[in-house]
Formats: sequence, C-alpha cells, structure tokens
Amino acid sequence: MRCEYGDGLKVDYSGSLRITRGKEIFGLSIREKALSDDFRYELDRAVRNQSCGELRKIAQSIADNVGGKVCGKVCIKE
Repeated sequence: MRCEYGDGLKVDYSGSLRITRGKEIFGLSIREKALSDDFRYELDRAVRNQSCGELRKIAQSIADNVGGKVCGKVCIKE
C-alpha cells in the first residue's frame, strides 16, 4: 500500500517500509525482517483497513522508535 499526503510525505508499505518526503533523496527504509512483529501487525492492519491515516501514525511510531535520524531529513509530524 502506498499513501501520499498533502505535505509531500510518502509512505510505501509492501513488505518493506519506505518513508520519504517530496523529492528528497534521504528517507527511511526498513526491510521486512527488521520490523518487529508488533509493527508489522499494525502495518498489516492499516493495509487491511485501507487507511492512510493509520499508516501515517504507524510510520511515525516506527520513525520515533528508530530514533531522531529520520527527522531533519524526513519529518512525519502532522
């Protein structure tokens, strides 16, 4: 599932998770194996519900969990 938001954020979850903003080169990419079961469950639930809003919230949680590395390059905050 791929969602694009009005602020240029793009979240693509198709096994692996990719988060980018606009045409920036930097972003966050996490392979499926590196995602915890809890995050994978939540991502899969968002896909089942076809909910870009849920997908964005989960992507934010994952970015926060990874650390502050993604903000400054790609910040998901609404």
